[in-house]
Amino acid sequence: MRAMKSFNHGGHGVSRRKMKQSGVPWIGEVPYDWALLHVKRLFNIGRGRVIAATELEDEGFPVYSSQTLNDGCIGYLKTYDFDCSQLTWTTDGANAGTVFLREGKHNCTNICGTLQPKNNTNNLNFIRYALYHTAHYNRRYDINGFKIMNNEMAVIKFALPLIPEQTAIANFLDDKCSKIDALVENEEKMILELSEYKNQLAVHYTTKGLNKTKLKQSNIDWIGEIPEHWQVLPLYAVFKDHKSKNTGMKENNLLSLSYGNIVRKDINTDEGLLPESFEGYNIVEQGDIVLRLTDLQNDQRSLRTGLVRERGIITSAYITIRNLINANSDYLRYLLHSADICKIFYNLGFGIRQNLKFSELKRIDLVLPPKKEQDEIVSFLNKKFDTVDKSISVKKQKITQLKDYKKSLIYEYVTGKKEL
Repeated sequence: MRAMKSFNHGGHGVSRRKMKQSGVPWIGEVPYDWALLHVKRLFNIGRGRVIAATELEDEGFPVYSSQTLNDGCIGYLKTYDFDCSQLTWTTDGANAGTVFLREGKHNCTNICGTLQPKNNTNNLNFIRYALYHTAHYNRRYDINGFKIMNNEMAVIKFALPLIPEQTAIANFLDDKCSKIDALVENEEKMILELSEYKNQLAVHYTTKGLNKTKLKQSNIDWIGEIPEHWQVLPLYAVFKDHKSKNTGMKENNLLSLSYGNIVRKDINTDEGLLPESFEGYNIVEQGDIVLRLTDLQNDQRSLRTGLVRERGIITSAYITIRNLINANSDYLRYLLHSADICKIFYNLGFGIRQNLKFSELKRIDLVLPPKKEQDEIVSFLNKKFDTVDKSISVKKQKITQLKDYKKSLIYEYVTGKKEL
């Protein structure tokens, strides 16, 4: 692997110390007097235990899961497993390899690997930074996602300076990284606000129209009043349930619903959970609307609807509906997205996993303006969304640059390429 690109970090110079090759491709050169050690040299390596949700309390000692990039605390227990500062890392999933510093009495689930120091002389915060990239470089991918298990963590090698320099570097990085994280958090907050603004636009204009006009009651709780000349129709009068199995593999253009958009996927990939055969998938056409109405209890982002733009196949676990009345498909998708935003599907779900079938979905009422107004609303929303999406894209790019800068900053200092 190539060493990371160097950035300018505000006046701190490239190290003028004598350097040596680390023998680790991602690390490259390190100061001559720094040690190169395997994780197992400094830590006893373990793993958290299975903790049932029924054991969790409202108070007590924190239980860490490490499944998220925040502190990972999922609840509390009356007793504790650990009573010392230690490092933990996420062993499974997309965040596998993320390393945390845990202090005080605490517990860990079996999603966590644990690194208990064999002595208390080294600065654990420095080592956390030193493992910031290394653990990610050493994780592996299998059919269930990324993993980095105990034996793999044990043989990871990192560079270690003397303790005073460890502490100085860790303190410096704490200061710099906290400022970067604050900037990232601010950009993410603005993205959420822009996304909420988009939601407000969609709900308002698909239910109230563009022009001021006399209103009437729709008798639909989440919509309220609508223009007097608009229709109220049950969903089954607008859509039919579309099922067309891909028997004989007539189609191989694999599509997927991702964050509210229908996207192409590589049908030949060996990554992720895919079926042995795609013959049971549903053939869809341009203008169809796909709804993911499973696990409604986990509804957080309201991105369960997508408009198909090309012929292809998509999992039959999703509901596919087809326009019966030659309405504007983009308007209908905006309208169903608005219903999703207002949690209408969630309230209709059945069973433990809150799933919804077409037989229940078809009973909901929709509002429908004349075709000309549908077209005008779509044109207006497309322009508005395009402007907002460009702003979001700029902010996402800034977040990427800030995160790349943080990675480079940490890399340069934990490998001694720059010195304080």
